Amino acid sequence: DLLFAHWEVPAAAIAAILPPGLEPDLFQGRAHIGMVPFKMEAIRPVGLPPLPWLSWFLEMNLRTYALDRQGRAGVWFLSLDTNRLPAVWLARSLFKLPYHPTRMHLDARGATFDHHCQREGMPAGRSRSLWSTGASLPTPKPGTLTHFLVERYLLHAWDPRSKTVRHTRVWHQPYPLQEAVLHEAGTAIFR
Repeated sequence: DLLFAHWEVPAAAIAAILPPGLEPDLFQGRAHIGMVPFKMEAIRPVGLPPLPWLSWFLEMNLRTYALDRQGRAGVWFLSLDTNRLPAVWLARSLFKLPYHPTRMHLDARGATFDHHCQREGMPAGRSRSLWSTGASLPTPKPGTLTHFLVERYLLHAWDPRSKTVRHTRVWHQPYPLQEAVLHEAGTAIFR
């Protein structure tokens, strides 16, 4: 229950919002920004069991792609919104990620998904993503745009205390991809 929706943006616009130590990661000279609404299930640290209620939640992130000084490719999150306040606190304190508490709802009916967000304390911070899925797609091959946008296992985050970029590795099975038709993409994208 995850959508990858991406748009090309000027590389200079991405460079202007990245912290020192990161630069835009480009695919064939082009920068991209992604809106990714989804449902998390059974999330947990390695070796621990999922926790009831806490390990299942909805999320929506606004992201782009960046290289660090060592040339490591990763995700740079412009904002992350979730409906679990403990997840906001943990991600902000442990990983220095820009999480925000948000009321969310996901209605999944067959191959159609309707994801709503309303950021707490921000009346204009609303988003709706409506999409439907189609045929299964093959695993993306390295060197393709799909692989560039989807297969990311490192995230970069700014640590305001040390004024440095921190990195966190993540692990998950490669996403089983399907075609998708985006019927509506948020009335407001917020940072």
